[in-house]
Amino acid sequence: MKNPDKWVDRVCEGCKKPFQVRTCYLRRNHNVGRFCSNLCRRLRPEVAAISIHYRFKEQRDFRYKQYHKEVRLKALTFLCGGHPRCHRCGCDALPILEVNHLNGGGSVRKESGIKLWNYVLTLGESAKEYFNVLCKVCNQLDFVQRKFGYTQHKVAWDVSKKQRWIAVDFDGTLANFDCDWPADYTQVGEPIPAMVEQVKRWLQEGEDVRIFTARMDCYHPLFSDLTEEQVKKPVEDWCLRVFGQVLPITNKKDYWCKALYDDRAYHVVRNEGIIKMEEK
Repeated sequence: MKNPDKWVDRVCEGCKKPFQVRTCYLRRNHNVGRFCSNLCRRLRPEVAAISIHYRFKEQRDFRYKQYHKEVRLKALTFLCGGHPRCHRCGCDALPILEVNHLNGGGSVRKESGIKLWNYVLTLGESAKEYFNVLCKVCNQLDFVQRKFGYTQHKVAWDVSKKQRWIAVDFDGTLANFDCDWPADYTQVGEPIPAMVEQVKRWLQEGEDVRIFTARMDCYHPLFSDLTEEQVKKPVEDWCLRVFGQVLPITNKKDYWCKALYDDRAYHVVRNEGIIKMEEK
C-alpha cells in the first residue's frame, strides 16, 4: 500500500480511469495529474485541435486569399464608382491598382491590406474624401511629389495597347433565360452559379470580362424604338447586384477578344474548319 501522504488519487481526463500521482509533483506543476499516461496526454483535446488546425491549413489559406481578393475588388470598385481604374493615368490593370491616401500618412496609421479595404467600405461615401485609386506607378509618383516637391514627372497609360478581353453571353449563360423577357424587355433571369463564380475568378485575376449579348441589338417583339441605354440598364443593375460592379456590355467582337463563352456557340478548330461537338 502506497503512503497516502505522498500519493493522491486522480481520474484521468483522457480515459476516465483512476490513477495515483505523487504529491511533490503536484506542487511543482499544476498540469501534472491530469492524465495517467503519455498516450492519453497526446490524445487530449488541445492536441487534437492543433492537429486539425494544421491538417486544413491549405484550404483555410485558400479561403482567406479568396476573401481578400473579393474585399479588395469591392473597395476599388466602390472608390471608382464602377470599373476600377487609376484616377491619374486611367490604367485599368487590376493587379497593379492600389488604394491611396489622398493626404498621405498611410505608413504612419498602419492602414494597408484587408484592414484598409474594410475601412474604406465601412466609411461609405465619406471614404472618397480621404482615399482614391492609383496604379503602383502613379502612387509612387504621388509620394515623390508630396515628399520632395518634384512635379516634372508625368505618367501616361497607352490605351492603344488594349488588353485582351473575355466575352461572356448573358441570357442562358450568366443568367437563366426562363424569365418573361418576351413580354417585358426589362426582365432578367436569376444568376447561374457555376458561370457567375467563374467570372468572379476572372475578375479577381485582373481579366477584362465583358457581357456579350444580343440585347444590345435593341430588338424586342413588343417594344419598338428601344435605345441602347434602355436595354443596357437592366443588365447593368443585374451586374451590380451579382458582381458588385458594372461590366462593359456589347454585341460586337473585335481583334482583342480572346475567348467567347456562349450557350449557342460551337468550338471550331483554328485553320481546320473542324467543329468540335461535345461528347454525350
